Amino acid sequence: MILSSEKLWESVTGGVVLKCNAKLVAKIIRVNDDYTEYTTLQYLATHAADLPVPKPHGLVRFGSARIMFMTYFPNMTLEAAWSGLTIENKVGIQVQLDGIFTKLRTLKGEGRFGGVNGEGVRDDHREDHTSQAIITTIAEFEDFQFSIPPYSRMPWIMFLRSLLPSASSGTVFTHGDVRTANIMVDRDESGDYFVTGVIDWETSEFYPEYFESSKILYLFNVHDQSDWWRYIPECIAPAKHPERWLVGRLWNQCVTRD
Repeated sequence: MILSSEKLWESVTGGVVLKCNAKLVAKIIRVNDDYTEYTTLQYLATHAADLPVPKPHGLVRFGSARIMFMTYFPNMTLEAAWSGLTIENKVGIQVQLDGIFTKLRTLKGEGRFGGVNGEGVRDDHREDHTSQAIITTIAEFEDFQFSIPPYSRMPWIMFLRSLLPSASSGTVFTHGDVRTANIMVDRDESGDYFVTGVIDWETSEFYPEYFESSKILYLFNVHDQSDWWRYIPECIAPAKHPERWLVGRLWNQCVTRD
């Protein structure tokens, strides 16, 4: 089945998504010890079964690869559809996504930051920036975020941290990589677009309430001509936590310019 499957996506690091049939895809990635995406899908299938999230259908380790089977969502990514959408289409998608992420954010952590199966906390300013230490407070999480050497004790970084507002200590379930490439849409007979699925949950964990809005538009820059920023779901828009979004961008510039 896999050898004859249609290739839907392939990454430069060797990952690939194959369409097995009209209802099933196989996501194949190189072996590592991170099972966050699959444990997340299991968790959401139990706690938020009505959300348009892939259902898990099996996980196998085969040689140097790990294969996850999950629901296939037609028809195209929102990224591919965006240039052809009307303002009304975009607003309609925005409203649908706001409902999806509002529901997702009702799922609260039980005092511990990180994955649903005890996976440690990560912060993708650096791919390898993870922590297996138990983190239960905003202060501990921020210490972890800004702990990338050699920057953590530099006066500039200490200044950035001084700009951060206080935040509640609770956590909500967070996708961690909300962008148009990770949203699937289709079109009905009347021409209206609707969300069929939200995919790519490998960075999902319980994070502070502000975290999703501080990470969205992570790749947005002066060269990007898309107006997606106008239609970000309200519940996770950067405007909800502008200081944290801006500080996050400045911090990112520090740690990724090497």
